[in-house]
Amino acid sequence: EHVAYLRGLAEQGTLHASGPFLSGDKGGMILTRRGTTEAEAEAVGRNDPGVRGGLITFEVKQWMVTIGAL
Repeated sequence: EHVAYLRGLAEQGTLHASGPFLSGDKGGMILTRRGTTEAEAEAVGRNDPGVRGGLITFEVKQWMVTIGAL
């Protein structure tokens, strides 16, 4: 369900990229479309079936792109 949810977000244009951190830390990263508010990002995380089922957690962090563009 978690992967299907993310695929759906990608098809809608909400999700730019997703995947686990390779450093061994728990968690992963989702880059949402430009202009996404913190409340929208919270809703994306909260609605993830993995989060709702208690299998994973999420944390929203602000990120400043300094090189490249989304």
